[in-house]
Amino acid sequence: MPESGSQPTTEPDYQAMMPEPVTAQAQPAPVLRDARLPQAEASAITPMVGPCPAQLTCNQQWLEAFAHLPLKGLERSLAKNAALRSRDGDTLAFELNSVPENFVTDERKNNWQQALRTLFGNNICLEIVSFSTHLETPDHYETALTELRGQQAQALLASDPVVQGLTQRFGAQINPESVEPLV
Repeated sequence: MPESGSQPTTEPDYQAMMPEPVTAQAQPAPVLRDARLPQAEASAITPMVGPCPAQLTCNQQWLEAFAHLPLKGLERSLAKNAALRSRDGDTLAFELNSVPENFVTDERKNNWQQALRTLFGNNICLEIVSFSTHLETPDHYETALTELRGQQAQALLASDPVVQGLTQRFGAQINPESVEPLV
């Protein structure tokens, strides 16, 4: 029995139940196989949202149009993990990535379809044809675009004459993880 005022030598039970801390390791941006990221001039940063395509006929146009969809919440999450496999007339056939079938409710699908109709016309019909895809999704595209923008911001900052002067005169260093594009 421990003396009064001394600490017990064993950890309390709740301490043993605590998970080990997770070390945050940077995940590399996905390599886009089929999609193309927009290109910016060497002195600019690629915008996160480009112009909305006039129509949807291929997955690249879907990736570019996604940011313009008036969707929020779970419907946006659903669409963000979709790839446009094909278009047949007014029917858009989508494949989903990492989305369980029970996540696709009629309400979510209808809201997504309505958002597509808002942008591309009232005749658009949405069809989900597969729950796996090899195509890029807006989630992959956005991650790769964010990585590209970070690299562009770091390059622009490193080429800035004031930053170069501080680096040369005072030995200043830029922490790459602290650089984020503002535009």
